[in-house]
This record gives sequence, C-alpha cells and structure tokens, in this order.
Amino acid sequence: MSESIGFHGTDRVILLLHSDCGAYVGLPRIFNSDEAIELDHHGSELRQAHAVLKRTFPAVAVECYFIDFAGVWQLDSFTAPEAIFAEAGAW
Repeated sequence: MSESIGFHGTDRVILLLHSDCGAYVGLPRIFNSDEAIELDHHGSELRQAHAVLKRTFPAVAVECYFIDFAGVWQLDSFTAPEAIFAEAGAW
C-alpha cells in the first residue's frame, strides 16, 4: 500500500465487508446464521484494519462499511468496540 499511496497520492481508503461472504464460508456455516454475531465479528475486523491503517498512514482518511441485505452501514471507528454500526444509507 505504501507504494500505491505514494504513487497515486491517495488520501482516502474505503474498507468494505459484506454479509454472507464466501471467504468466511458464508453466514450459516461460520456464524450459525446469527446476523448479530456476524456483525460483531466484521465490526471487530474493520476496527482492527482501521487501526493498522491509521497507525501506518496517519494522514490518510479511512472509512469502514458493512453491507448486508438491509443496506449499507458505516462503522463509527472512534467508538467503543461494543458499539453498533451507524446507518450510512443504502446506495
């Protein structure tokens, strides 16, 4: 990422995770079809990724989103880990 940010002058990174992702073998197998557990897991991963990016590239803005079957949700990365996603509105 360092090369890309330097070469392109990147000032914003957008991170996305989505529900029922095949990389996690889907909602039923990994999260037992429990959307709250899935949301908590993805929220934790987005917070970790946000922290790494901000520590490594402090000048770059980082936005985190979770997409599910109800819409698009923006993660408020500056709240406590138990916080819920704030609705960003459907695209």
